[in-house]
Amino acid sequence: MNFFTSDLHQTDIHDPNYADIGILLHNMGATVRVGANLDIRFRYCKPSDFRISRGAKSFVIENTVSPEEHFDPMHWWRFPRLDIMLPSQEHFQSLRLEADHSGLIVSDVSVHTMSLQIIDGSCKLNRVMADETSIHIDSGSIRWHGQPNDISLDCKNGSANIHGMPSDFGYDANLRNGHMRLGSRRLWGGSSSEHKTGAPYAAVTCQNGTVSID
Repeated sequence: MNFFTSDLHQTDIHDPNYADIGILLHNMGATVRVGANLDIRFRYCKPSDFRISRGAKSFVIENTVSPEEHFDPMHWWRFPRLDIMLPSQEHFQSLRLEADHSGLIVSDVSVHTMSLQIIDGSCKLNRVMADETSIHIDSGSIRWHGQPNDISLDCKNGSANIHGMPSDFGYDANLRNGHMRLGSRRLWGGSSSEHKTGAPYAAVTCQNGTVSID
């Protein structure tokens, strides 16, 4: 790893063979996209703020301290964030994302299994393809434009907008309070449930909030 000391710290990890990726963030932002190698740019934060774990085929990065503690609102453009380039390959085996009071933007990634946890944060997925996805929203939001397939979604308090499902997708929907739109079907208000056979398949629970899948 090579680090450069300024408001921008960078490391290039020349190993294209990572299959399992984890990005776990607390009180900061990040953009994730595909490039030649695994490349991380630390903007207005330091590499020492993070724990990086590497295995034979796995890579996980998580901040162990909150870079936001040093954030000056008078210099709002210096909000701590990561710019992450994942190695270019056809398909990752797994992608684990956590946004705890954080904002994530992920683009142009193809993965077999993806898990996403949002705690008072937000996640935007652009042109992301996943065979199997598990999403848990404690509070916050997700917007996904891409190619989702089988989905398990638990929305406790927040919103989920997922676009790209084929029109004949199936679902098992449970709504306690809020609004749910599944294709052309809408569920409103108090407790209700509905099932539709089809593939791919979405298992959706919404305790309080809004969910839209089409």
